[in-house]
Amino acid sequence: MFEWSDIRVFLAVMAEGSAAAAAKRLNTNQTTISRRIARLETALGLTLFEFGARGAQPTVNARALLPDAEAMEASASALLARASERQRDLTGIIRLTTLAGVPRYLTGLLRDFQSAHPGISFDIDISTEVVSLEKGEADIAIRVGDQLPPSDLIARRVLTHPWGIYGADAHIAEHGMPRGFDELSRHAFVAYAPSVETQITLVATAQSRFTPSRVAFRVTKIEVMLDLIQAGEGFGLLPRALGDTAPGISYCFSEPDLTETFWLVWSLGAEAAPHTAAFLRYCSANIPGMIAALPQGWRA
Repeated sequence: MFEWSDIRVFLAVMAEGSAAAAAKRLNTNQTTISRRIARLETALGLTLFEFGARGAQPTVNARALLPDAEAMEASASALLARASERQRDLTGIIRLTTLAGVPRYLTGLLRDFQSAHPGISFDIDISTEVVSLEKGEADIAIRVGDQLPPSDLIARRVLTHPWGIYGADAHIAEHGMPRGFDELSRHAFVAYAPSVETQITLVATAQSRFTPSRVAFRVTKIEVMLDLIQAGEGFGLLPRALGDTAPGISYCFSEPDLTETFWLVWSLGAEAAPHTAAFLRYCSANIPGMIAALPQGWRA
């Protein structure tokens, strides 16, 4: 039995008149074209082309089969068009649970997905409580951790993202820029509260490596940390994607293990729902390119 992809090669050679031109049209190489034609000829039990100095000369067999091959191509194109219409007709709400600050980096991905699927919308939950996917409290989660606890959920590693120490530009101009934890010990520091150290391992790791001269504040939210650093209240720890893009502050230093790993997590039930499955497929196809386009400093 022949493969449809070989029919595409046959049509390309018929249209272009040579294996080399067909290879260029299909973005492959001439050897592959010749091999695929030979495979099709074997499957059909017919000689389709005479290859020579003048290119690929179609045989009587090839000319006789051309209308049927063109009809197959038209049917395949119609099938893809119908599938695309069905995809656009998908409707529903995807309940996405994640961490505070993460949605700002997802907006481009979500917007592009909704352009292709205007009937699908997102409910985004940034609650500090763990939302249960197993109980159907959300469809998809973005979670953080070196490893996730064992469960029946499906998880895919998305990104390992570094954090760093930041300070306000005016504060650095007045007090100097620390280049390591030893130097940071001589400065005022905005610390995270113990509850954050429990939730984010790297925060506990960083804050255990020095004793600041003064703890100006202890905070429970990254947004508050950013506000206080920008206000010049001291140096503090932020994710690179947030700190590098925030106005009025500068990156000072980091260490290789001050990273957090992001995971895309979903249940088998979410995978079975057409609108959620469409989003998961979209993520699988597009997240690698999105990550590759990030600045080098945002990828550990």
